[in-house]
Amino acid sequence: MYALLYKLLDFATNGFKPENADLLKYSVFKKGDWIVLARRVDINESSSIVKQFYIPLKWVDEKLLKVIQKLLKAYKEVYRALVLLDQLECKLCGEK
Repeated sequence: MYALLYKLLDFATNGFKPENADLLKYSVFKKGDWIVLARRVDINESSSIVKQFYIPLKWVDEKLLKVIQKLLKAYKEVYRALVLLDQLECKLCGEK
C-alpha cells in the first residue's frame, strides 16, 4: 500500500512547478480492469501535457478510490498555498 501511495505522490508532483497550480487538472476513472489517474497541464489554449498512471482495479476498492481523489485534490491545494507563501515572502522582503 505504501508503494502505491508513494507512486501516487510522485505522479502528482513530479516535474510540476507550484506556480502552475491553476493549470493542473486531475481525473480518476475506471477503464476496463484498471483505475486510471490522469494529470493534465494546459500549456496554452491549444496544447497540454497528459500523464497517466494505471492501478489494477483489483487493488482498489471504492473507499481507496475516494481517498486517492481527495489526495489529488489536496496536492493541488498545497501547490496553490506554496505559490501564495512565495508571493507573500516576496512582498515582505521587498522583491517583485
